[in-house]
Amino acid sequence: MKHPILLTLACAASLGACGDDGPNKPSSTSSSGGDSGGSGSWAVGERGAMVRLTPEGEVSHYPLELGEDLRAIACKGKEQAVVAGAAGVLLRTFDGGASWDQLDLGGAVELRAVALSAGPTGYVVGDGVVFRSLDDSRTWDAVPSEAHDWTGVTTTAAGTTALLTSAAGEIWRLRDVTLERVYAGDGAVLGGVAVTPDGQQAVAVGQAGLLLRSDDAGDHWRAEPLATTRDLHAVRIAGDASLVLAVGEAGVVVRLGADDTSIAETLDPALALRGLHLSVSHGHAVGDDGVMLGTHDGGRTWEPVDLGLDVDLYGLDDLHGEPHL
Repeated sequence: MKHPILLTLACAASLGACGDDGPNKPSSTSSSGGDSGGSGSWAVGERGAMVRLTPEGEVSHYPLELGEDLRAIACKGKEQAVVAGAAGVLLRTFDGGASWDQLDLGGAVELRAVALSAGPTGYVVGDGVVFRSLDDSRTWDAVPSEAHDWTGVTTTAAGTTALLTSAAGEIWRLRDVTLERVYAGDGAVLGGVAVTPDGQQAVAVGQAGLLLRSDDAGDHWRAEPLATTRDLHAVRIAGDASLVLAVGEAGVVVRLGADDTSIAETLDPALALRGLHLSVSHGHAVGDDGVMLGTHDGGRTWEPVDLGLDVDLYGLDDLHGEPHL
């Protein structure tokens, strides 16, 4: 168990934790796309990039002064977030980003994904490591595991079960400290995984348009035939499993609804979407060269949002107080 190290940072974005007239007011611009509904998005990426988009479309940049790539972010409520990244970077805030702790997990491995439950349990995974917190992200302990390069993690609302994806194309289920392989795969890299709050329905995505679904809590998996061979990097599933969204290369957006299926490419083929979030009908996707796309109709249509960035963005979540996709 490792103790937190205080990371001294400037005041973060305008989340109610910092006064508008404070000495460390973050830089802020108006987004051209805006967000006419839903809660704001919080994205992380290359060379310590972190940006906040408010529901009103205001963009604020966090001056973290970190050089490491930030790979993933998970938020809980409106004040708590955990960020994982390169060189073992793990950041934690309980005040909406006004202050951060940088946690020492005892190594400099690449951390690639983080998931927080509705309760006190959370998970962080990376190259050869799995960590679990049982005290609301305050401390993290290593879970014994095989030396897999883990690429994604998701957990149920209760936090008692987590699903992990690997660069070897496998899916593993973690219950307490017991890991079991539930999908062997054929070597195609898996890059993202999501599960419904009750844990019964799950999806995972990967190379060449691979999208896997499970209807029995991860015991069995089937591939969904898709009319795309683009690599898929991130995926979400609705709480009632009525909608699945996935994004990837060339800005491909795969939408599997209850009554419709659509696949569209939204970016230049050289670019990719790498992070995704949707709350009811409003959501965002982020990717290469600072791109952000917004949707207000459940992923049917998307419009660009100008963040004023040219770095790659990898992770995305909301500061939300309600259940979300």
